[in-house]
Amino acid sequence: MPSVMTSNASNDPHDYHDLLQTTLSSTTYILTYSIPLIIVSLLLTFAGAFLTLDRTRTFTPRQPPSLAPKARFCRVSAMSLLEGGVGGIAIGFAFGAHFTTFLSLLIPASSGSTPLGSKAFLAVCMLSAVVCSLIAGRWRYAALTFVGCTGFAAFSLALSVILHPTLLTRIILTSILVVLGTVLCLLPWPRYHHVPVRFAASAAGSLGLVTCVALFAHIPSWSNAWARFWVSNDIEWGTAQEKGLSATYCILLVLGVGCDWLLHRYFGENPDEKWDHYLSDYNSSLPNDEHRAGQFEPPRSFWDRFFARNRPSHFPLQHIGLQPDMLDAKQPPSSLLYPERKVWAHTDLGSVVDVTRPSPPPGLLRQPRRKLFGFTSQRRMSQRRVEFSPLPSDTVTLVNAEPPLNSFGTRGNNDEQRNPSSAVQPAEDERWMQFWQDVKVKAENY
Repeated sequence: MPSVMTSNASNDPHDYHDLLQTTLSSTTYILTYSIPLIIVSLLLTFAGAFLTLDRTRTFTPRQPPSLAPKARFCRVSAMSLLEGGVGGIAIGFAFGAHFTTFLSLLIPASSGSTPLGSKAFLAVCMLSAVVCSLIAGRWRYAALTFVGCTGFAAFSLALSVILHPTLLTRIILTSILVVLGTVLCLLPWPRYHHVPVRFAASAAGSLGLVTCVALFAHIPSWSNAWARFWVSNDIEWGTAQEKGLSATYCILLVLGVGCDWLLHRYFGENPDEKWDHYLSDYNSSLPNDEHRAGQFEPPRSFWDRFFARNRPSHFPLQHIGLQPDMLDAKQPPSSLLYPERKVWAHTDLGSVVDVTRPSPPPGLLRQPRRKLFGFTSQRRMSQRRVEFSPLPSDTVTLVNAEPPLNSFGTRGNNDEQRNPSSAVQPAEDERWMQFWQDVKVKAENY
């Protein structure tokens, strides 16, 4: 437990509650510390969760494509390694900067050792921030862990500055919020961890912005806010400047959460990841082998070949009465447990599969294409389809055929005398003759 200190903000270099303002003594050091932190904090405040969970990141496919045996090397781009995205890089930088600042202030206060100099402090702070940014940008769960710890610790620190609770209350509140917030950010369901990640990123970014403003304006109550965890009380706490920066923090937090929500509402969700999930779900429902690569199956292992006969076929043929082992092309390699059986010599395929030839469907005849020089209406007329319907067998007559012999051995139409209804037969014959002449003309044109 660090020693509890009560100070009045003197100029003593060992006055550890005001150590950050004392360490960054010149404007050059303040600019070196503040400018990267301001840029990162702006990204986290207004688009932290959007850049971490929605866009600018890569994802691991559910079913990665299998490579050929000889394809041992593949090109890996730099963007394919960013599972945390740009938001993860910003989160890692903020975590490294704030965590290094906290330790640089806590260790001299608890042990009484000499604090770091300005150059040493900036070197350690920037080096830690760069390393943490690389880790958070590379691995997604590292980014979620960093944003949970940094964001909820920053929110607890802001509550300590605004409400002025006791020292023990600040420590307990911070411990509970950091653990609970980190667990919420690490939930495996995106619909549940999006809200805590958005809130934590905005809280961490707002703390960075307010801290940089306090460093430029020389307001120690916010520039040395980390001293709230080991200093019980101070005379400079509760001033008007502190209340103004507290209001600024709350406004930035609300605006950041709202802006990130709007970005997620209109531009959120990674479309490539959603398409990958859709394809993986579709591929998993197919009857093919799950390890199938393209149009060819990969080499099977020894155990797959050994127990090949005990596995059902992926394409069952029982609905047509054909067993899988009847097809030499479909059956798996021979197993050591069962000898290979030949069934084609004892099987009549005609009794198994119906090999009847289906009749072709009726079609339409189309007139030949001609090169016409005219309007579009003539071209449309040339493409008109002609449909021929079958004629009844009892009404078909022959054109230009001699009449059959009658009972008297002549070819006269004596049937008209015995059948009065045959008087209308010549008219019907003329119509059929005209029909067949039209057919002949169309056939010649075709």
